[in-house]
Amino acid sequence: MLQSLIRNWWVIFLRGLVALGFGIIAIIWPSITLIILLYFFGFYLIADGFIALLTVVLSWGRREDKWLLVLDGILSLGVGVIALQLPEAATISIAFMVGFWAIIGGIIKIAFSIHVRSEVKGEGWIAFSGVMTIIFGFLIISNPVAGAISLVWLIAAFSIVMGLMWVVTAFRIRSFGSRLRY
Repeated sequence: MLQSLIRNWWVIFLRGLVALGFGIIAIIWPSITLIILLYFFGFYLIADGFIALLTVVLSWGRREDKWLLVLDGILSLGVGVIALQLPEAATISIAFMVGFWAIIGGIIKIAFSIHVRSEVKGEGWIAFSGVMTIIFGFLIISNPVAGAISLVWLIAAFSIVMGLMWVVTAFRIRSFGSRLRY
């Protein structure tokens, strides 16, 4: 495996370049990136809705949760169509979803830290991360358009950092291979 990794270091390098490229494009054109991501999200939701409904149809007699899955499928289809037809509305909706997800997730983190306080050292950090997550959620909800753009910037920053890590890793693997003379 090591030999294969060393021979194919350029694949890791290429992966890094793609991540860097995406991150840079997302920073330069955040609104276009957001719209493209929304279209992908819309297509994903439509596919997810069809698959959920197909699952129900194929196992109708054996499922106790069929009506929940039908509801889930219809909801996914509906939101997917809205995302494709009204990307601006989808932007605000997704920002609100992320905001509420962060608030609920933060509350869960705080509750978890309280639950494990007698067994885990440093549970205060878990609670702190919950508080920070809640604040993040409220910031997103307070200005959903800016929140959506900031999410694109976060994705862009993550892509750039990961891209740099992959590029550095590729060159380290290549250097390691040349020292071993593969």
